[in-house]
This record gives sequence, C-alpha cells and structure tokens, in this order.
Amino acid sequence: MAKFKDALDREWKIKIFRSDVGDLRQIGLDLNKMKTDSSVLEVFGDDEIFNKVFLHLCEQQMREKQIDEKSFLKGFDSDVSNLALRAFLEEFFLFSQSLPEKVGISINKKMNEMMDKQTEEMIAKIEYSGLKPSATSSPESSESIPQG
Repeated sequence: MAKFKDALDREWKIKIFRSDVGDLRQIGLDLNKMKTDSSVLEVFGDDEIFNKVFLHLCEQQMREKQIDEKSFLKGFDSDVSNLALRAFLEEFFLFSQSLPEKVGISINKKMNEMMDKQTEEMIAKIEYSGLKPSATSSPESSESIPQG
C-alpha cells in the first residue's frame, strides 16, 4: 500500500484491489494495458480522468473522514498531484507483481522523468523567490585559503 499527503496535510492510502480493475477501466484507465504499454499513463494528463481515479481509490477513506469530492480535490495542487501519481505507480507495481521487465523499466523511466520535472519546478520556485541554491557545496580551493 502506498501513501501520500495532500496540501491540507491529510494522509491518503492507495490500494488497488481486483474489484477496481473494471471500475478504473470505465473511468478511462486500463490496468491490464498498463502491464504491457506504459503509454497508458498518458491518461493522467487528462485532469478529469486523474480526478476520477483518485476519487475512486480514496472513496472509502473520504467517507470515513466525512470529506466530499470538492473538499478532497482542494487538497491537490501540482506537487501533491505528482506525489499522488507516484503513490499510484508504486501501488500498481505491487498490484502487478508479474509485470514484464521491459514494461517495468519503461514505467520506471517515466516515473523518473516525472520526478526530474518536479525537482526542476521546485528549483524554479526557489530561484523565483530569490533564493538561489548553490551548484556545489564544495569547500574553497586551497589557492583561496590564506597561507600563513
């Protein structure tokens, strides 16, 4: 089971059950195709499908927390959406333990690309706010240290 926290600091658990396969297919996400074709992940680019997938997977938790759909989705900003997708992919790996190696590598590559993009966006936010991260944290060279 994978977890993520939303922007309102609420924790959500992602667990895929066999009973979810048909429901997710009706939403527009075919888990069986994901086993052999990582391009299926492109459906997450559609905000409506993205929302429906997470509303479905977190439905029971929403009831337990007495949270409606609108309140649930208010916890999803771009950073949280990336974390939620990563949690989904982690759970998908667990759910599909017979995942062919080639597809696993392909999905892992897409996941790494997504995380690289998220890191770049975070650095851009830091730079925009006026705080520039240093490229290296290496000590000064011996040439610049006074000899005495």
